[in-house]
Amino acid sequence: MKFPQLLAFALISSRLAASTVTYTPIDNFNSAAGISVSGSNTANTTNSPVLTGNGLFYRTLSVTGGASSNSEHTSISMPGNGTLTLSTPAYSSRFVLDYTTVDPNGISINPNNWLTQTIVSSDLSTHLTWIVADWEGYSASWNQSVNAVTGSPVEYPKVFNSFLANRNFDWNHVTELAFIVTVANGADTTYSGGFLIGSNVNTPPVPEPSTYGLGLGVLALAAVAVRRRKAVKA
Repeated sequence: MKFPQLLAFALISSRLAASTVTYTPIDNFNSAAGISVSGSNTANTTNSPVLTGNGLFYRTLSVTGGASSNSEHTSISMPGNGTLTLSTPAYSSRFVLDYTTVDPNGISINPNNWLTQTIVSSDLSTHLTWIVADWEGYSASWNQSVNAVTGSPVEYPKVFNSFLANRNFDWNHVTELAFIVTVANGADTTYSGGFLIGSNVNTPPVPEPSTYGLGLGVLALAAVAVRRRKAVKA
């Protein structure tokens, strides 16, 4: 392979390999409004819808169950710094963060994209469920058992194509996303960064210094080869 071909190959390879990830936030947890459930008497509580997710969704929180006695309590903390903490009693509780799209026709989601969330800490195992609904009422769901997280945060990404979906589900008109936490063991769990929809987007990057170095190295080898060829002919 001649020098121009080698250099072109190196540059093309670097461009094909590079990509970026873009995220659409469902809720980045930076808005504490609407999160007010706290204390020992929180059974069957629902708060008012709050606009979140860059104006794409209304968020509504509901709690079913709650404390079994005054010595235990259910509390939810969203201080507005990108974190959400659920503290639950030993008695069975069910937390639902329901996200309804502002547009009644819904939003379009590429099923090859994925949903991701990060768990910062969880002292006990938890069971999570995502339910996605379209404008016709069909649904797709993902169930996830989460072990205790006591070290580094753990990210849970899930491709929408792997959701258990009705065959008529319409990804072009998604109107609702519900995040459900079911506990019966007193788990205290903290989430970070919100719930995000991620997608790979190929971009034409500026070649890195290593790419230029490779090109210059190939150029030097080619120059040596040319000099040797001239010396042989002479």
